[in-house]
Amino acid sequence: MDFASAGQPVPSGTFNGPDGAEADLAAFRGKTILVNYWATWCPPCEKEMPSLGALQAARGGDTFEVVAISIDADEDVDFARRRLTELGAASIAFRHAPLDRGDIVYGAGVQGFPTSILYGPDGLEIARLAGEADWAAAEAVQFIDAALRQGRKG
Repeated sequence: MDFASAGQPVPSGTFNGPDGAEADLAAFRGKTILVNYWATWCPPCEKEMPSLGALQAARGGDTFEVVAISIDADEDVDFARRRLTELGAASIAFRHAPLDRGDIVYGAGVQGFPTSILYGPDGLEIARLAGEADWAAAEAVQFIDAALRQGRKG
């Protein structure tokens, strides 16, 4: 995990939410979120998606959510939505921000895929990870649980 950007606010860019309407990360204020930028053309992104789905299934709720944002092109959005389910991540709501409209991607300082960024309920970055991870591994779950405990202390 990289803590160099800790304390930075969520980026102001937008994405399409599960219903297709424009949304932003500020709407998640009050909740700890793990934002994952991914694409169907990215093998490491697809490899980690089942563990992100398991994390969302195990910890998702009022205080935590995995926010996976597909950066696939607009013409591939239906395929990306299907892939999320096929990859074992049906517990994660589909969100989309095509890279050519990538204000949220670039605003977050993402330089490669996948990239996962953990934000606290105050909307400030806790840590980020560039590259794939096993989010179902004990160390990852313990890190998320520690962030959730810290978030409750507020």
